[in-house]
Amino acid sequence: MWAFAGISIVNAIPSWLGSTMAINIRIEVDVEEGSGTHTSLTRTIIDYFKEKIGLPELRVIVRSPLPPESGLKTSSAVAVALIEAIKTRYNLNDIDTPKLAAELSIKSRCFCNRGLMMMQQQHITVAYH
Repeated sequence: MWAFAGISIVNAIPSWLGSTMAINIRIEVDVEEGSGTHTSLTRTIIDYFKEKIGLPELRVIVRSPLPPESGLKTSSAVAVALIEAIKTRYNLNDIDTPKLAAELSIKSRCFCNRGLMMMQQQHITVAYH
């Protein structure tokens, strides 16, 4: 599954209302059953599905031409692509992907640009190519 990176048009942090635009850079995410290490974002998403539907442990593979924390919405793209990959693999049709991606991104503390607010330090352990 994949999603596009993006840019902020209107920053949402001051008013909690904002706007983004996709850019033509694809972030690809694959999942397979098995153990793996995760960022706080991918761990939060996997744990959500494990709790809600009894999902097994998943290994997450992220392929991105952009490094994490590049300011180009890579975390948002990973969240959307990962949720869509899980939905497709396990035939889950009644999930609002954008809403769930936003909620779980906030829960994982992966929701802001590093220059605007303190961002949780992460050791990226999934495969970025």
